Amino acid sequence: MQVESYECQEVAAEPAEISEEAARLIAECGLEGQQALYQPKTPEKTAGRVPYRRMTAEEEFVFKQLCPQTTPAKQYRDDAMPLRVLEIVAHAQSLDFFESVVVWHRESVNVQDPVLVGIHVPDPKANWTKHNYILARWAEALDEWPALVKQALGTWRKIMLGKVGALVRQAQQDYDLLQNADDIPLANAAKYDTPYYHALARILEG
Repeated sequence: MQVESYECQEVAAEPAEISEEAARLIAECGLEGQQALYQPKTPEKTAGRVPYRRMTAEEEFVFKQLCPQTTPAKQYRDDAMPLRVLEIVAHAQSLDFFESVVVWHRESVNVQDPVLVGIHVPDPKANWTKHNYILARWAEALDEWPALVKQALGTWRKIMLGKVGALVRQAQQDYDLLQNADDIPLANAAKYDTPYYHALARILEG
């Protein structure tokens, strides 16, 4: 089983005194964004920084296409998580940073390459804004990024062809109705007298 983890090794391995020095510099420089990644010392835990990074837009697109299902990590049972993934789950849950830890996975349990994701809410007062942090992924054999991109684009293309095809078929029916009808009710005329249908008519005519 192959596991790819996404923590910054330098940050993950830094001792408490280095984290505290980092916190001092962060405060001194007024780095509010970095301050959110710092976990102060408490009676239960030592000081430290969140070593994980936010997903890029490209990663979100690719992994959401390939793994459209979302399951809380505590309920995931499609396959056994490797020990390294369990360690990352435990560490992520110990941080006062993630609202939840989830697994993105495919619809078919026969195809397994799940992604472990931490959900961060930057502003509790605006909890509809959530950021995805990539924590880990695992599989018997992990595909490289170019292969993942190719798979994701192929999946997206099939979905979009289905959606666009349905729109085109409906548009063609509407166009045929307008072209062949001698007596169109006023209500129907108002429905079709919109910028969308004007543009659609030009496309189908041209």
